[in-house]
Order: sequence, then C-alpha cells, then structure tokens
Amino acid sequence: MELRSRAVDAVVALVLGVGFCFLMFWWHFDYAYGAHDVSEPLLAAIPFVLLALIVLGGMRRLASSICFVVLAGITGLAFIASATNTSSTAGLVWIGPLICGPVVLVILFVGDTVLRAWKTWRQG
Repeated sequence: MELRSRAVDAVVALVLGVGFCFLMFWWHFDYAYGAHDVSEPLLAAIPFVLLALIVLGGMRRLASSICFVVLAGITGLAFIASATNTSSTAGLVWIGPLICGPVVLVILFVGDTVLRAWKTWRQG
C-alpha cells in the first residue's frame, strides 16, 4: 500500500511540475525575448521529473512539498529572467533550475532520510 501512495504522490508532483512549466511558458509568449519553442518547458520540467523519482523513492510529503516550492521558485525566476533579458547571456539563467535544482533536491532528500533514520533509531 505504501508503494501505491508514493506512486500517487510522484504522479501528482510530476503533473504539477510539468503543468507549472507549461503555465510559465504560456505566460512567456507576451514577451518578445521569450523563447517560443516547446522544448523550453520540457527542459525546465527535468528537475520536476527528478522530484517525482525521489518521491517514488521514499521522500516524505513535507520534504517533497518544500522541494516543489523551491523548484517552482527557481524555475519561475528563470522564466522571468529569460523573458525580460535582452542580452546574449539570457540562456545562463537556466543554470538555476537545471543544475542548482537537482542539487537542492539531493540535499533535501539526504536530510529527510537522515532525519527519518534518526527518528527510527531514537524510538528503538
């Protein structure tokens, strides 16, 4: 039963993450400097796919919710910066969600796992 619950949580995280990326992509169309290629929201959704896999691996709901909010913030800032930036270095804003996002995911997953193990050890 626990695997089923984790699978549902993983699907919810994935659908919300991909939906958020496509919502930001739709908002992006109003700006002349925004990319108008469908590959951008798909690339931006990669950290949310990793989040879904980590949730399936056993991350608790509170930690996964925190991860989702952090990833959504980083991804939203990247979409905003790339849409409003006129310089040739506008593509560098995607370092945030594509590199820093997974690092944050791993740190929070390790922290969640250590806290769960410590709590189990302490209880007996």
